[in-house]
Amino acid sequence: MPDQSTPWEEVYRDLSQQCGVVALTDWSQIDITGSDRATFLHNMCTNEIRKLSAGQCCEAFCTDVKGKIQAQVFVFIEQDRISLLTVPGQAERIIAQLGRYVIREDVELADSTAKYAWWIVVGPQAHATLKQNTENENDIPTQNYNHATCTLAGQQGLVARLPILWPGALLVRTAATDSPLNGLDVPTIDTDSPVWSSLRVESQLPLFGIDFDDSNLPQEVNRDAQSISFTKGCYLGQETVARIDALGHVNKKVVLVSIQGTSVPKVGAKLLSGDSEVGTITTPCWSPQASRPAALAMVKRGANEIGSEMESPAGSAVIVESLQNQ
Repeated sequence: MPDQSTPWEEVYRDLSQQCGVVALTDWSQIDITGSDRATFLHNMCTNEIRKLSAGQCCEAFCTDVKGKIQAQVFVFIEQDRISLLTVPGQAERIIAQLGRYVIREDVELADSTAKYAWWIVVGPQAHATLKQNTENENDIPTQNYNHATCTLAGQQGLVARLPILWPGALLVRTAATDSPLNGLDVPTIDTDSPVWSSLRVESQLPLFGIDFDDSNLPQEVNRDAQSISFTKGCYLGQETVARIDALGHVNKKVVLVSIQGTSVPKVGAKLLSGDSEVGTITTPCWSPQASRPAALAMVKRGANEIGSEMESPAGSAVIVESLQNQ
């Protein structure tokens, strides 16, 4: 258990109770341009794209013909392009996957990772704090799944409101590598920080390459409401996604696990039900919200419902809907 006086706990309190910044260092950005860009992406991913207007955003999975996840993306509809944001090292792979399906469409795919820096301004005071570095505070979006162009500390940037972290989150893109809150007294962490792991687990935000990969199906990630439209038209892999929806279950899925103990389990630790291995911990953390260890885990059907109990190397574990009031 972390000492309550450590900088780790202090930074967590800042981000969860006030404001702080997570630097999404080297996260990948892919830009899609051309007159057919919206229809093209709509046909390649699980969420509704064609009905979105410039200034709106969403989450989605890009899938292959078998419905397997090829990418987890945050989608930003801009005036002249669609920008995709995802975890580091994915641009070349995503461009190759999507590019296979560009035949006669007016579509171009470009790796824009090196052109921008991405940040998450976190906390209940995120909006108010960001306003201090914005020329026109009214430019900052107030509605979820909207974004706008803002002038931040003298440079033009994009600010998007996406509900991905429980204390609140504004995603910010800048052309410079300086923090969007540069000059203000707020902490900045990177994605190697245990604070990021705690916030991500508490918010139930799994990430590609960490909690799931290209062997998984969209419903196994357990973000259907955020990332999948079950009413949109045909897209690559839709048949599999629709069949799973009709069936009503998948064979495994990412769940939130609360652990009765004082030590944080390791990545890859096995979860047992009796003598049977039923799951694997993918992102462990110490949760200040619950004052105990917690984790995201991939758990098999039959053991992955809310209230299911298991054993971990760190102690008994139970699947919960939320870590609040644990």
